[in-house]
Amino acid sequence: MKNKSEEILNFFEKICTIPHTSGNEQALRDFLADFFKAKKIFNVEIDNFGNLFVSRKKAAQKNKKI
Repeated sequence: MKNKSEEILNFFEKICTIPHTSGNEQALRDFLADFFKAKKIFNVEIDNFGNLFVSRKKAAQKNKKI
C-alpha cells in the first residue's frame, strides 16, 4: 500500500504531464473535474468562463427534527 506522500507525488506528477499553459487549461480542468466527480463526495461545476468549482457535498441529515 502506498503511503500518503507517494500518492500526493504521483498525483502531482500526473498533473505535470498534462499541458496547461495559459489559454490551454481544458485538459487539466477535465482531469480535475473527473477526479473529483469519481470521489462522489464533491459537487463539481464548470461555469461559462471555464472556471472549475469544487465543493464538498453536505452530509444527509438523519433524524432531522422538525
